[in-house]
Amino acid sequence: DVANPAAPRKVGFYDTPGDALAITLAGHYAYVADAGGGLRIIDVANTAAPTAVGFYDTPGWAQAVALAGHYAYVADGNAGLRIIDIANPAAPTAVGFYDTPGNAWSVALAGHYAYVADGGSGLRIIDIANPAAPTAVGFYDTPGYATSVALAGAYAYVADGGGGLRIIDIANPAAPTAVGFCDTPGDAVGVALAGHYAYVADGWWGLRIIDIANPAAPTEVGFYVTPGWAHSVVLSGAYAYVADGGGGLRIIDIANPAAPSEVGFYDTPGDARGVALAGAYAYVADGDGGLVILRLLRDKFTVTLLSEGGTVASTARDAYLVFPSGSFTSTISLTYRQLWLDENTSPLTGIGRTFELSAVYRDTGQVAPLAPGHTFTATLHYTDAERGGAIESTLALYGWDGSAWVREPSSVLDAGTNTITAAPNHLGLFAVLGNTLRLTLPVVVKRN
Repeated sequence: DVANPAAPRKVGFYDTPGDALAITLAGHYAYVADAGGGLRIIDVANTAAPTAVGFYDTPGWAQAVALAGHYAYVADGNAGLRIIDIANPAAPTAVGFYDTPGNAWSVALAGHYAYVADGGSGLRIIDIANPAAPTAVGFYDTPGYATSVALAGAYAYVADGGGGLRIIDIANPAAPTAVGFCDTPGDAVGVALAGHYAYVADGWWGLRIIDIANPAAPTEVGFYVTPGWAHSVVLSGAYAYVADGGGGLRIIDIANPAAPSEVGFYDTPGDARGVALAGAYAYVADGDGGLVILRLLRDKFTVTLLSEGGTVASTARDAYLVFPSGSFTSTISLTYRQLWLDENTSPLTGIGRTFELSAVYRDTGQVAPLAPGHTFTATLHYTDAERGGAIESTLALYGWDGSAWVREPSSVLDAGTNTITAAPNHLGLFAVLGNTLRLTLPVVVKRN
């Protein structure tokens, strides 16, 4: 759990046989570039107990993987680009390859082209229209050591160790040309894009944020020096998730690109090299620590409650929970977790007030339910901005029964104060949900 997101805990892991260097997700599978272990396919449907499904032992050193259709494209070090059919995840098979002249570190896909960051041989562009016979189309020899590439429009953005961020025009794949560059202070090894900014994982120099609104003159606008070695970065909303080597996973608030700040971290057991996000989870390729799965939360804390009861407030003071005397038969440890994302809410919509309550007895460690016949009071506040597209008059507290959201019968809305109160008789997973605005069109029947 990545709490507030500042007090995370591990949810699950799978110890791959090699060094997990990068990860890509599709459906309920994680595709791990596992260095000497090749491509590993892991079922993560049960995040607490991921299981191996299949693998393909590539001939090189699997550095990164990208997916398109039922193919995995593996940047395989000195063995170049390897194309693997993953239609049957239990039995992946080699389809084709292109032996690039350098060391293939990463790969990005667009149309029927693969763009390979090829170490000392720069950016290599390969036509993959026929996966069984990929062919070289063009290249641009960057001045440094190309380790990562991201695409946006007609440009490729290359993290070029020793050469900073390089921007290359790929409108004509047969003749890519340099457009601009920004020389970062460290070893640029990873890059991600959002809006008109590039976020560069810069080795010892952490996260560098570069304005690329004018590709011919990119400029650094902000940075955050992480404690480890920043290998890669992915983005979600106002946060950058940095795989920081020995520094684990670092979560950086980038709402203000000129002043990024760390909001949380998890010190993974290995060497965090890559990260991918899906739903409320972060999946970390953790070197010799294998695959590590973290649950992303907005808030998490544990408090002690005596049998006399008490009041609990969320960190943001937008949720208050009142437990009257006798709610529990003895002293408990109550844990509050607020999820980062609302899950499985269709056809309703959430407003960011999904939270989980659990309790254990302090003396035995056994699960502590509410005492029979007792309820607690939940008072939840929201803003108009958080409500978003939900119809305010329909907002209510719901509880998850294991397969569906069920409206709490005691839920009461006070739209004047943006408050919902309810008196549940159980702990568990809760969410504030409502209907969304829908357009209903009249049905016109034409009679002859």
